[in-house]
Amino acid sequence: MSEMRMYKGYPIYMRGYLGSPHGKMRDTNKSLVYDTTLADNMWRRSQELANQNAFNPNVVNLYFEMLKDPLVVRDDMFLRATVRTAKEAFGTPSFFDWFMLQYQSPDTGSVHIDYLEDVLEFALIGRNYRPLYDNQVWLSVLNLTPVKGNETYPSEQTVEMLEMFLESHGRSVDDFINAMLLKEYGHEQLVRTMFTLFGDMSATNHA
Repeated sequence: MSEMRMYKGYPIYMRGYLGSPHGKMRDTNKSLVYDTTLADNMWRRSQELANQNAFNPNVVNLYFEMLKDPLVVRDDMFLRATVRTAKEAFGTPSFFDWFMLQYQSPDTGSVHIDYLEDVLEFALIGRNYRPLYDNQVWLSVLNLTPVKGNETYPSEQTVEMLEMFLESHGRSVDDFINAMLLKEYGHEQLVRTMFTLFGDMSATNHA
C-alpha cells in the first residue's frame, strides 16, 4: 500500500482539504472496474491518486445514514455522533486556524476556496444564503477539479466574512458546529459539509 499524502503533519483529504491526522487511506490494491475508453482510464488514474489521500470513515457513515433516512437528523444519538465526528474531523480546535490552513494545502485552488466561502456564508446567515452550487454539484465539481495550489491568500471578501464570523460566533470548531446547528436545516448541512471536506470521492452521484 502506498503512503498517505501529508502536508505539515495533516493528511490531504480526497477533495484537497487538510484535516484530522486520524484520516484513513483506501487500499490501492483493490481493483477498480473500468473499460478501455480514454475518459474512463483518466477517471481510474484520478481515483488511484485519490486513494493516496485520506478519508474519514465516520463522516462517510453519517452521510450515508442521512441519505438512507433523512429523518435521522432528529435523533439525539445521531446528533451526538455528528458533533463528536465534527470535533475530531478538523484536526484542530480552532476553526479559524483550520480555515486559514486550507490555503497552504498543495491540493487546494480557487474552486476549493469558493466552496469554503459557501460554507462560511451558510454558517453566518443560514438557509437564506445563495450558494454558488448545490451540494450534489459541489461534490462533482470538487471531484473533477484538477489539483492546483494556486490560492495562497484569502480574498478581501473572505477576510470580511471571517471577521463577521469571529465577531458573531467565535473562532473554535465548537463555535462553527454551534453556528451550523442553530440554522434551519443546519444539521443536514453540517453532515453534507463534513462529507464534502473529509469524505469519500466514490460518492459523486449522491445528493
